[in-house]
Amino acid sequence: MLNSNSSGVIGKKDFKKALDAFNQQNETELDVDSIVLEVFKEQEIVDRSDIRRELNQNQDIQDLAATEPIQD
Repeated sequence: MLNSNSSGVIGKKDFKKALDAFNQQNETELDVDSIVLEVFKEQEIVDRSDIRRELNQNQDIQDLAATEPIQD
């Protein structure tokens, strides 16, 4: 899901598209805009490890992951 380029970073638009696709594929209702703001703050691109850390701290995602593991 969270493919990044060879430098290990991902852009805000690509991350949002990945979360939107995740919602559609899994019939979930994650608050995509809120998650994107939380992860990216004022940046346009972030390191993939920062995204993983933020997702691991998001309770909505953790609740979902308990039933459906999130894949990279």
